[in-house]
Amino acid sequence: MSQSKPKVLVCVLGSSERHGWINPHLVSNLLTISHDERYTVEIKPVIECSPVDFARNVCVTMARERKADTLLMFDNDQSSEINPLDVLTIANGKDIIGIPTMQSSTDSFHTAPMFIPNLRRDNLRSDGEFMQVHRIGTGAMFLSHRVWEQIAGPWFKTVQADDELRSPTPQTEDFYFCDLAREHGFEIWSHNRMMFHFHTCEIAKLGMHMQALTQALQQAPANAAVRFNMR
Repeated sequence: MSQSKPKVLVCVLGSSERHGWINPHLVSNLLTISHDERYTVEIKPVIECSPVDFARNVCVTMARERKADTLLMFDNDQSSEINPLDVLTIANGKDIIGIPTMQSSTDSFHTAPMFIPNLRRDNLRSDGEFMQVHRIGTGAMFLSHRVWEQIAGPWFKTVQADDELRSPTPQTEDFYFCDLAREHGFEIWSHNRMMFHFHTCEIAKLGMHMQALTQALQQAPANAAVRFNMR
C-alpha cells in the first residue's frame, strides 16, 4: 500500500501595503510548487489580514485546520531562483526553516542603505546546506506541524517597546516567534540560499539610482552632457 504524500499548505501574504501585488517571479515559484509530485500542495492567498502578526497566525490556524504536515509562508514580495520545496526535501526533520533575504539598514537619514541578511546568528552549528540561527525573518519560512501541536497560539506577536521612552521600534512578530519557539525547545534553521526581496532590495536600489541621478544633475554644468550607468 503506497504511503500518502506529505501535505504542504503554502500561504502567500498580501495586503494594502503592497496593493495586493504579487512578485511575478513568485508566481512562477507557485506554479512550480503546485506541480511538485513529491507533495500534496494547497496554495492559499491571505489577503487584507492586518496587522502582519494577525495574518501569520491566520496562516498557522489554517494549516492546523487543514491537517497540513508543513506550512510554507511567503510574503508577496519574495521569490526564489530554486524550487523552495527542494529545501523541504533535504530538511531531514527540521521543524522551522527560514530562507534568508536581504533587508536594508541605515545608520542615519543621510546614510546610504546597507543590505544585510535578516537573521541573527552567534557561533551556532551548521548542517550541510543549513545553519542554525537564533532568529530569522519570515518572508519565506517552513513550519512543521509539530510547532502548532506543541506551542499554543498566538505564535506571532508584535511587541511594543516598554522602556521609559516608549521607543518607537517594536520587537517584530518574526523575531518574537523565533524566541517563543526556542523557549519551547525548537531549533531555528536557515537555508544557505537567499530569497530575492523586491520590496526592500530592488526598490531601495532604484531609490539609490534616482538619488545618484539627482545629485549628478545638480552638480553638472547646465550645458554639459551627463552619462549614467544604471546597471
